[in-house]
Amino acid sequence: MSESAIITAIEQQDWLEPIGESAQTAVLDVFQSAGEAGQFIKDALDGPKWLGHPLHPAVTDVPVGSWTAALVLDILEITSGEAYSAGADAAVAIGLVGAVGAAATGITQWSETTAGARRLGVVHGVTNTVTALLYGGSYWARKAGNRGLGRTLGFIGFTTLSVGAYLGSALSYELGVGVKGKASLPTN
Repeated sequence: MSESAIITAIEQQDWLEPIGESAQTAVLDVFQSAGEAGQFIKDALDGPKWLGHPLHPAVTDVPVGSWTAALVLDILEITSGEAYSAGADAAVAIGLVGAVGAAATGITQWSETTAGARRLGVVHGVTNTVTALLYGGSYWARKAGNRGLGRTLGFIGFTTLSVGAYLGSALSYELGVGVKGKASLPTN
């Protein structure tokens, strides 16, 4: 169990369990229905054996880094002018592409969790989905010429991104999800 009251509270939300079990079963069924190819894809998304660790933590650096850069460029645009708008827009777009990879590797890693880790993973995934939707809206607004709305959605998205990253770090560092040599995952 986590030392964080927030993480512990999420782990104890029994109403999340049916959602987690159903989603987890669906993910595993997709991989299993594809036979050997599905297992190959699952192994590749989880982290190739030669890599020695899960792929998800490394892939998350793309959206997190891109959207952090977008935040900085948006602030520079507000304070210094339009010279930073193209960079901010590109960073939002790169983050969206990276989020697809982060989601694919994350749901694959999450598909083997149990109990409290599974429930926390559900909240982590929903938070990150909201983040991606906010940044998708931000990108659309920017391209439609509404930079103010685009930046606002980006600022809100960065807040939810931070929450999602916090939850993800708890999955790895506190609960040991994906940590090599961990005998078993928490069963709370």
